[in-house]
Amino acid sequence: MSGASDLISTPEIVTYNGQQATSLTNGMYATGHPKDVTLVDSVNALDTAGAGEFVGIAFHVDNFAASSEKFVELFEVLADRGIQTRTLPHLLEQ
Repeated sequence: MSGASDLISTPEIVTYNGQQATSLTNGMYATGHPKDVTLVDSVNALDTAGAGEFVGIAFHVDNFAASSEKFVELFEVLADRGIQTRTLPHLLEQ
């Protein structure tokens, strides 16, 4: 099982196929896999992350459809903390 520390990282420049990219770690949320991060892991990561660190939580639309209540809880926590969320397509446009 993953934990809060698996969600926290600082951006790292890496090279893939001769191209530079920014790498961050993330944890999968509510996919049904034993290594999923939980809501508690997510909150702990938010409480623990320092300046310049990012908390990465990833999921797929199919997982949302299968477990929407878990995502409602997660998004409520994020909204209560004033944290903005971004989709992967949005991030790739930046």
